[in-house]
Amino acid sequence: MSLSSMRSGAGWEMITVAEIRFDGLDTFVLSMRQVAELPNDVHDAMLNAGADVVVEAQRAEARKLGKPGGYRNSRQRRDYSTGITAECIKKGKVKVKNGERGIYVTPTGTRRRGNTTTRNAEIAYVNEYGTDSIQARGFIRKANEKCADETTTAEFMVYNRFLESKNL
Repeated sequence: MSLSSMRSGAGWEMITVAEIRFDGLDTFVLSMRQVAELPNDVHDAMLNAGADVVVEAQRAEARKLGKPGGYRNSRQRRDYSTGITAECIKKGKVKVKNGERGIYVTPTGTRRRGNTTTRNAEIAYVNEYGTDSIQARGFIRKANEKCADETTTAEFMVYNRFLESKNL
């Protein structure tokens, strides 16, 4: 900004002239446009970072199923936990549905129980919501609530790296 003054007939009269210059405004506008149009690979990296945190949190809560001090039925006398439910929790691939990107964290696979094959997702469902004879244990909900801030932080770190790559 620059100021200038002028002299008139009887004395000094102050006239202020302001000059504002922007250098690099075109580059800044282009960078903001790039940020607004976040590339799919950055979206995918953010989703994967968040899913990694959720997987570990859900596995940690699932390991408490049937353990003393963890999630047990009131009539349960011994530890029936094998750790299979915890180890089967995995993240899937990024999916696009109706233009929205998403990733699922679910129990995968099956296991033999006597003469029947049962999906691990069914076992996790029963553990989560219960039945008439099995009380609900809510381990997935609790894990998701516990890791919400950490998940957001992990996703933000990926986004922040993207912004730094654009010098913003």
